[in-house]
Amino acid sequence: LAPYRNGTIAIAAVVTLNGQPTPAVLSYDPVLRSTEQLGVIGGGFTTRNVFSLVYDQQRAVLYCAGNFRTINGDSVNGIAAYDGQQWRSLAGGITSGSINALAVLPDGTLIAGGNFTAIGGTAASSIARWNGTAWEPLGDGVQRDAQQGTVYALLVQGNWLYVAGLFNRAGSQPCANIARWDWSTNTWSALAGGGTNGAIYALSMYGGRLVAGGEFTRVGDTTANRIAQYDFATEQWLRMGSGLEGSAVAVRALAVAQGALCVGGSFDLAGGRSSRGFARWLGTLSSSSVEPSDAASSERAPFTLFPNPIGLEGVLTATVSLPQSGWLELAAYTLDGRCLGQLWQGTLSAGEHRCLLPAAQLPHGTVLIVARLSGRLLGSGLVAK
Repeated sequence: LAPYRNGTIAIAAVVTLNGQPTPAVLSYDPVLRSTEQLGVIGGGFTTRNVFSLVYDQQRAVLYCAGNFRTINGDSVNGIAAYDGQQWRSLAGGITSGSINALAVLPDGTLIAGGNFTAIGGTAASSIARWNGTAWEPLGDGVQRDAQQGTVYALLVQGNWLYVAGLFNRAGSQPCANIARWDWSTNTWSALAGGGTNGAIYALSMYGGRLVAGGEFTRVGDTTANRIAQYDFATEQWLRMGSGLEGSAVAVRALAVAQGALCVGGSFDLAGGRSSRGFARWLGTLSSSSVEPSDAASSERAPFTLFPNPIGLEGVLTATVSLPQSGWLELAAYTLDGRCLGQLWQGTLSAGEHRCLLPAAQLPHGTVLIVARLSGRLLGSGLVAK
């Protein structure tokens, strides 16, 4: 999934075409509840999987990557770009391996990570950037012992591109399955808090911290069951409760929705509770060992947004019912967890209050509004503009 243009969502799914199940890329409109087929995936190296979708808002281009060979019958070899009218190849893509993750830097540069030794005819160790006409390696890329490593996840935060997967060196820097690339200086570095003892498959930002999920049981100096959070202020990894448990446990996906961190993968228990394959973390990420409790959930107050979608006047009213007095903060986030800024803050007494939010400054599309009372999650809601 990836946020797409005009509030729609890009989806990789299997559709029925000529009576046969066929992988395809679709756009979904959550307001109209309608879908549009953008392209048919075919000719995979071994299968026809789409592993990553990302939309470049500046250029209005949707990028699609995986281990497929064609889109709509045209040869693209693992990666392609869609401009709203047609798909095109990016310098021929890859001839072997796969592209597992995509990211777009603030300057519009496309980053592709996976498991490959060359892309578009250019030698690159599992990670490269597209300059608009050709592929370039990111330094010496990532390695695992004497071979290329594997990149499973990419995340952009400020000047940093966080790269995670299965590798023990990034450029010339020793690391353990996670590193960061400073795209302003073109240099690799390891995280001061260390890395993991197993593969990392997913990255996300939540509550101002970096969250990593995968197949590890230790991160830095901390034991952590397949999921952990990195505190940038202290440069330390922190546990998220008792993590995920079960047989063949692995976190495969992380996403922020309605104020919660959503976790997908292969597991039976989340925080000691039965939760097969999917769970939500509702904590504020303020402690290395605090799990969200039933009591905390029951205290979550009603929270509504009106009008939705936001009207032309650009005013949004948030109605909150506070169980106690405290400092209320209302902030806006993109669907991938990037904070757009504070919309309202102040001290309020217990009871119901209506807060007028300056919604004119919000970008078009779907935005998450999160309410916190004295630092604790109070409620959240999606609003369209």
